[in-house]
Amino acid sequence: MGSITVDSSEWPLVRVTYVDTVDDKAFDAYVAQQVAVLDRREPYVILFDARRSGIPTARQRQKIAQFTKDREHDLKRYCKKGVFVIPNPLVRGALTAILWLQPLPFPHDVVASIEEAEKVLAVERRAFA
Repeated sequence: MGSITVDSSEWPLVRVTYVDTVDDKAFDAYVAQQVAVLDRREPYVILFDARRSGIPTARQRQKIAQFTKDREHDLKRYCKKGVFVIPNPLVRGALTAILWLQPLPFPHDVVASIEEAEKVLAVERRAFA
C-alpha cells in the first residue's frame, strides 16, 4: 500500500508526496491535512510530487473535487501557486479528470521535475514573503 505525505516544515512551501495508491482511509487523512494547511490562514505555495503516484480511485477524485469546491474561497486566498510534478501520462489523465470535475481556484503548473517545480515556486514565494 502507498502513502501520501504532507510536509509543511519548509513553510510557506508545502510538499505533498504521493507514493503508489492509497486506501480511502489514508486519502481521507490526506484531505484532513489539506484542511489543516488552509486553517493556518496564511499564504503558501504547494508542490505536488506525483512522480511515484498511483491513480486515485473514482471516490478519491470525487472527494478531492468536493474539498476544492467546499474550500474554494480559502484556496483562492491562501494558496498562491501549486506545481504538480507528473512524469506519468496516466497520472496526468487522472489530474485532468479531477480538474474537469472542479477546476482549481489557484494558479498552477505541471512540470516534469522537482528542480523545475522548486524553481517556479521559489519565484512565487519571493512575491509574498
